[in-house]
Amino acid sequence: MKKNRFYQKLKKTAHRGLVWLILLAGFWSCVPTRNLKKNEYLLFNQKIEGNDKIDILELEVFYRQKPNRKILLLPFTPYLSLYYIGKRKYDKNIERDSARISNKIHEHKHEIKSVKVEIDSIQQKKITEENRLEIRRDTLKLRSKIGKTLIKVDKKEQQLKKKLEEGNWLMTSVGEPPSIYDSTNINVTLEQMQKYLKHEGYFSGEVSYKTDTSKKKIDIVYSVSEGEPHIIDSLLYQIPDSAVKELMKRSSAKSNLKAKKRYDESNLESERLRIYRLMKDHGYYNFVKSYILFEVDTTMGNRKAHINTIIRNPQDKLQHKLYRIDTVIIQTDVNTKVGRNSANTDTLLYNGITYIQEGTKYSKRVLDSKIFVRKDVLYSQTHTEETQRSLAGLNMFKFINIKYDTTGGEFKTYIFASPYPKYQLTAEGGLNVTQALPGPFVSGSYLNRNIFRGAEIFELRARFALEAQTGFTDPDNSYRSLEWGINGSFTFPRILFPIPSKWKKLVAYRLPQTTISAGYSSVERAEYARDNVQAVITYQWQNKSIAQFSISLLDLAVINTSRIDDEFLDLLRSLSSGGNSLVNSFDRSLVSSTIFTYTKASKNYGSFDRKSKYIRLFAESGGTYLNLVNKTLIENKEEIFGLRYYRFYKFAVDQRFSFPIAQHGLIATRLHAGVAQPYGKGTDVLPYEKFFFSGGSNSNRAWRARRVGPGSYTPDTNDDGTFDYSLEQPGEVILEGNIELRTNVFGFVDGALFVDATNVWTLSESIEQEGSKFEPKDFLSELAVGAGFGVRLDFSFLLIRFDVGVKIFDPARPTGQRYIGDNISLRKPLGEKGQSVFNIGIGYPF
Repeated sequence: MKKNRFYQKLKKTAHRGLVWLILLAGFWSCVPTRNLKKNEYLLFNQKIEGNDKIDILELEVFYRQKPNRKILLLPFTPYLSLYYIGKRKYDKNIERDSARISNKIHEHKHEIKSVKVEIDSIQQKKITEENRLEIRRDTLKLRSKIGKTLIKVDKKEQQLKKKLEEGNWLMTSVGEPPSIYDSTNINVTLEQMQKYLKHEGYFSGEVSYKTDTSKKKIDIVYSVSEGEPHIIDSLLYQIPDSAVKELMKRSSAKSNLKAKKRYDESNLESERLRIYRLMKDHGYYNFVKSYILFEVDTTMGNRKAHINTIIRNPQDKLQHKLYRIDTVIIQTDVNTKVGRNSANTDTLLYNGITYIQEGTKYSKRVLDSKIFVRKDVLYSQTHTEETQRSLAGLNMFKFINIKYDTTGGEFKTYIFASPYPKYQLTAEGGLNVTQALPGPFVSGSYLNRNIFRGAEIFELRARFALEAQTGFTDPDNSYRSLEWGINGSFTFPRILFPIPSKWKKLVAYRLPQTTISAGYSSVERAEYARDNVQAVITYQWQNKSIAQFSISLLDLAVINTSRIDDEFLDLLRSLSSGGNSLVNSFDRSLVSSTIFTYTKASKNYGSFDRKSKYIRLFAESGGTYLNLVNKTLIENKEEIFGLRYYRFYKFAVDQRFSFPIAQHGLIATRLHAGVAQPYGKGTDVLPYEKFFFSGGSNSNRAWRARRVGPGSYTPDTNDDGTFDYSLEQPGEVILEGNIELRTNVFGFVDGALFVDATNVWTLSESIEQEGSKFEPKDFLSELAVGAGFGVRLDFSFLLIRFDVGVKIFDPARPTGQRYIGDNISLRKPLGEKGQSVFNIGIGYPF
């Protein structure tokens, strides 16, 4: 077996990279200012202080001028340094490069003149019947040559112009020109901040500034004194339309304007949007925002604000017009041959809706449950959007367009739907990137839409993957790992469960789905070969806040280990004698579960320009249905029907939060916690796949995948004194905390600094794993802490991640010796042997 030379080579490269990073940091720490003119200063820093109630990020957006970028808040300006490096090269070579380009342009122009002379000589020839075609052909050929040369001339001229105006690549794409201090920008910034204070209700607030200069650099400090805010004292309404006035009265509890609350101008806009939406949802189809006005009086003294809400009538009208839907028509074959040929379509009426489609192509009952715009009902913008969202959620149509027609004295609704192809084949291939050698994979799928004419989807997926995995018994070598599988699923656009009709109508708004799937997968490694047959019934839906709910009512799997290596089996048996349950996962097993998940994420989660959060709650009950089996079949037994069975509970929460910082920076955090516990007699153990694991490129990046813990357990040591991480370390309790500072370096290259603190524990002590049990008083001191840096290549459609993690606090070591951060030095930037891990990943770690 060949050693993983690729992995070792990447580690050496990471070492050299860190050394160069430190050297470059020292070089760049001298901020270049010698190129500035006599009265010029480099805007180096600016900050805001004194603000107590207004978030600093809300005020920073008013900076009229920004200092040159810094990497991860470090006190040097590398982009400015790179700009000057590029500029020196530009100044040195501009005459030579310009001359070279000018010579090229001159050569091309001379070539054009020569070709024109040649054309003239051809055209001066006497034209006969014999040479007519030859002369014409030669002339066209030469004219084409002139056209191509003219394009070259234009390209070279544009290249020269750009080079003269913008500079070279290092100046324009990587570097950043100096941010020269301009005092006029301060006045604009002060004015905008002052306006914002009033916008937030702080009418007596003031903003001032001071500057500090040092060696051609200038720092600006803006001092914000908010003062006391104005409080809303009274709310008045001026609404001449009595029906609108009554509607406003009924919805007053939801108003964004509240008496005795701080005046905030943004609440006026929120209230305008609320009123607009209220009107549009109650039949006022032609209502526009300009009908809504606010009169604010802040001159009454005592920091009081009086707000008068005005809703005007349309011009020359005594009231706003209500629109009630007269007709609903849906056409399901827009932009198809069927849709363009009316002879191939049928017009049918079902439950007050007119369907124009090819026969019974789509079930009218199913489409009816997705259409919330109804005849004889007042117009509602929400019903319109929910209809569009629900029909799009069927994955049957490319687009859904809903239009309203008020001509002819009727209010008609037209729903136009353009369908996807009924059959769809897809295939993809690539590389699985792990901490061993990458390996190829191929996958494909076959999709059949509307298979039973009720908007159902049948999907058949197949996958084949080959990669290198670290061996259990020999971690220094990589072995071939082969995985393949096939899975078939039916997805129904409704909940297939006997629930009351009123519940079905309620759930219809929530994009309900039922998925029934079954599949077979096989894994073949050096130590074992396993087969897995699985069947799942899952229900999914969403709520208005785009939170997703999922219940797998039945997740049933039969697992069989068809081959196991003798040496590996001996290892498992020796571990079993000390209480390690790893051997049980290689028995023929029956695993049944009921699983619930709740997931909610902010829009554009992880974006660099706004705060965002993500939460996932997970609950699983394993072996629940075995409680319905006759107790005599399972009582005090480890098997049922010749298969090992399991009963257990598992809970987990994954909370993530990110917020922007400085220029092009982002702080991303994650907290992941969970517990899993078996119950019942006979098989008091978890299935191996249900354990928690920590370590790896998406967990603690200073440890290899699944090698952290459990607790303060100390693994065996190798001959060279390093810990033997040949075995995965499962746990029943997990706690992970991660924080990462991300920033854009230039273009598609991002950088990061991170700290990971994680571990897993068992709920009971093991003879073979002393210190593995979770103890509330000890768990903080048993967190494995790693830190490191990373480089990410963000191609928008794909993010490739390279991270180097270094162990800082190792709970596997004796108490008092767990801190190993002092092993890091300039000579050994990644610590001692085995203290660092190089990770490659796709996408962000969290």
